[in-house]
Parts: sequence; C-alpha cells; structure tokens
Amino acid sequence: MDRPYRPRGRQLSLGLDNRPNPLRERLGDQFFKDLPDQPGIYRFLDSNDALLYVGKAKDLRNRVTSYTRIRGDRDPGRLVRMVRNTARITIQACATEEDALVAELDAIRTENPVYNRAGRHTRHYAFIDLLTTDKQPGRVLIHLRLFEGNRTPDEWLNGLKPPWRSARWETFGAFKGIRRTQAGFMGLARLLWAIHNDLRSPLDWPPILRRDRRPDRGIILDLDGTAAGSTATSQQRALRRLLRGTARSFIDQISNQVNSNARLRSMSGIFRQELDAVELFYERGPLRLRRAIRKLDLDDQPLPRNNVDQALIRAAFR
Repeated sequence: MDRPYRPRGRQLSLGLDNRPNPLRERLGDQFFKDLPDQPGIYRFLDSNDALLYVGKAKDLRNRVTSYTRIRGDRDPGRLVRMVRNTARITIQACATEEDALVAELDAIRTENPVYNRAGRHTRHYAFIDLLTTDKQPGRVLIHLRLFEGNRTPDEWLNGLKPPWRSARWETFGAFKGIRRTQAGFMGLARLLWAIHNDLRSPLDWPPILRRDRRPDRGIILDLDGTAAGSTATSQQRALRRLLRGTARSFIDQISNQVNSNARLRSMSGIFRQELDAVELFYERGPLRLRRAIRKLDLDDQPLPRNNVDQALIRAAFR
C-alpha cells in the first residue's frame, strides 16, 4: 500500500514543500531582463518596505536572477524564507566590484538588514596593547582588548601595580577575527611562559594561561634569554615587529628555543599547536593588516575598527 506523501525535515519545519518560487510572479520577467550586467548591490524588501537583505554582485542580472531558482525542498530554510517574504528588489549599480564590496559593507552596517549576518558588527575585532618599563627591562606586559574599541587602556592601567601603572604602552590592531587573535595571543603567552618557567607537565599552566580562560587582564611575560645571544631590548623590538606585521623572526626564535629544551621538546605536540596558532594569527592579522596599510598609504597601527574591512577590501584589488 502506497503511503501518502508527507514533507520531512526542512520541508516540514518550514511548511514549504515544493511550492513554486514567487519572485517571477511578483516582479515579472521583464524586471529580471532589464537588470544591468554590471557590478553593484541589491536590496530585498518585504511588503512593508522593511529591509530583508543586502547583497553584492559582479553581475547584477545573473546574481539577482539566480534567486528565482531557490526551492524549498533543496535550499537552506533561511534563504527560502527570505525569498518568500520578498515583495520588492532594488538595485544600486557601482563602477567596480571593489566599490560594490565597500557599498555592501556600509549598507549592512548602517541599514541593519534582517537576514545579513557577516559584516554587521565591528565587535569582532581585537587590539593588543604592549607595555614596557625601564624598571623591568626583561619583561613586557601584553593585554588583549576584545570589546573596548580603539581607545587607550587607562581603565585597566589604574588597577595595575607599579611599575606598570606608569609604563610606556603601544596599541596594535585592529585585528579581524577575535577567536584567531585570542588563540594567537594565548599561544604566544603560553610559549614564553613555558620557556622561562621550565614547564614540566601540560597540567602545570597557571590559571590565567589555561585554555578555558579568556584573558581579561594583562599578562606579564619574560623576554630576556628568549633567543641565544639576544638582549631583552632586542627581543622587545622583535615582538613589536611581529605585532606590526613587519617580521616573523620572533616566532622562529621561540620555536628554536622550544626545540633546544629537551623537556619542552618531549611535549612537542602541545607546542606545535601553540606555534601554529601564533603563525596563523601573524599571517591573517598583523601581516595582512600591514600589507593593506602599505598598499593604501594609510597611517600605521592602530587602525580604527570601522576602517579595517574597507582597508582589506581596497587592498585586495591593488
């Protein structure tokens, strides 16, 4: 006996079944034929003119027409709901794809469309503060700021003990990708701590360096002796170059130091993971930002959060 058809999974939860895509019926075939074949952005609006979505296209005609092929039985539910709620589509032609990317980003941040996720907030950018003092030349204090924005760390400096309260400080960033930046920051701190404290077991990390902790205050790190024959001052310069994206020699020096220590070498799996996190942070954070700053002839770090995405987009087309 044949069983009656019953929608399952996405079809059941959304009640979409195989209903036809409504865009051509609502907007007409001529609308899609008249679309320009040039770069630009498009906006989907509902029957109340509420903005649902903003997108970018190299070719507006091809991209917008592709939405007429969305089907409820095969495409993501979020996309299907957006198409079914769309009553009107507007377009904004741009001279180049680069201009279209920047216009899309600006529209998403200022107009707050319902279905856009990426690019809506600047909170996914982090800064790293580096403090040094002549009273402790072999040490630095590094601090990861996730949400405070592009401002000085005066709020937490007041809570530090001398001599850090009056230390010189520099800010680097903003670095896109909080998780990647945090992993690189913690990897760097754990590697330096292990080198100078003769880590005996993976369980011996101090509380502030445990993986389940997000650093909410500065971490003091020893630099003297990080590399054979180097001074603390030269190591501070190497760390600055790392954070500015101008040289990765500091990573290589740490790696050599770990490999020359028999005890640390026996835990090479752990430290390889930390080094990988630092290298990924360097390549996708400081180095990428440095290249964008040089290509666009911008002021050096720190770069305000609101300017990071535009700079990376513009630099990608140079």
